[in-house]
Amino acid sequence: SALCLPIYNRERKIIGVAQLLNKHGNEPFDENDEGMFEAFAIFCGLGIHHTQMYENVCRLMSKQKVALEVLSYHATAREEDVGKLLSTISQTTQLPEATRIG
Repeated sequence: SALCLPIYNRERKIIGVAQLLNKHGNEPFDENDEGMFEAFAIFCGLGIHHTQMYENVCRLMSKQKVALEVLSYHATAREEDVGKLLSTISQTTQLPEATRIG
């Protein structure tokens, strides 16, 4: 004998099938077996859903890490470059000396 139930995701879309075969003692599956197996199928769906969410989070965290590394690389400068920039800025922002009139 066989007992099969669909495994649903959160959106009630079928994402798999759970199957029981050959009940011990060659007895047919009864309503009690069906109820317990239905609960098992629900937990399977939850487990699959959580696994998919975890994989998605890991993928997004990897993308974020790469983005932060790229931003960090482009946001850093050598001390020599900073010194050149500061000297350029100080040269271009010098004000002419004022002369005093009378």
